[in-house]
Amino acid sequence: TILLEKILKVQESKDYNTLISNSINLSRLPRSLKPEDILNLPRECGVYYMLDEDGQIVYIGKSINIQKRIKQHFSKNTRKADKLFQMVNAIHYELTGSELLSLIIESHQIKKYQPFINRAQRTREYKYALEQSIDKSGYKKYELKQSQHSKNALAFYSNKRNAQNHIEQISDQFELCLKVNGIDTRDHSCFGYNLNKCKGACIGEELSYDYNERFDESIQYINRVFEKDFIILERGRNPEEKSVTLVHEGHFRAYGHIENAIGIESIDQLKNHLTEMPINPDADRLIRNYIWNTPDLEIHYI
Repeated sequence: TILLEKILKVQESKDYNTLISNSINLSRLPRSLKPEDILNLPRECGVYYMLDEDGQIVYIGKSINIQKRIKQHFSKNTRKADKLFQMVNAIHYELTGSELLSLIIESHQIKKYQPFINRAQRTREYKYALEQSIDKSGYKKYELKQSQHSKNALAFYSNKRNAQNHIEQISDQFELCLKVNGIDTRDHSCFGYNLNKCKGACIGEELSYDYNERFDESIQYINRVFEKDFIILERGRNPEEKSVTLVHEGHFRAYGHIENAIGIESIDQLKNHLTEMPINPDADRLIRNYIWNTPDLEIHYI
């Protein structure tokens, strides 16, 4: 009996400390939020959305423990915390089960909604896209476009100079013509021709068929982040499923969740269960870094 009383006192003390801790953590909430709104948030992995009184998303974040992260937001004394305190009216969330999926979805949603408080990531934009086309003489070429007008982008760049530098590097590696690729604007032969780095496409000296063979080869290297197709499997939102990240043709292509019982026979079959995404350099970078930092990751090459 004495032992039981001691155990109960310890438990009461723990509960009391938890209540005190929650009270300290939640003492500075926006007027529209109550402590129970925060305490009812899941202690699970996912992405969360903070909305203002008009229903506009003002901040997007991710965490392996959503409730804990939200508490941290409102317990700090920073400019960001002040903005959250002034603007946030409601909190929504999306469970992922996977830290990698949370990173990818957060990045995509920030670009899509451009929340007011997510300034750091909002400024990272890729304004230029690289496409392939063919000139009137039948030579294939690389062409720069504004990203918002690109439908078949091969690569993305934050500024025009970076894009031009990349075209120059690829042209040099595969003996492509800088004039055909729009870098060299002189009237006659390109500068590379005089250095024996161009075989004369600029002056019709090389057949378009031979030139285009090397051009097609260069496309395989233009911005291929990953050499092989693969999927990353991690825990899902519940024990009956797994989260899936698909890398195909050198880039992140799709994500989602599949039931444990579903067999994976092909990429096309897998895509039926996933959400397909456009090429996103940030997502490629996130996946590459995640692989480097997670040695025990379950990767299946397909």
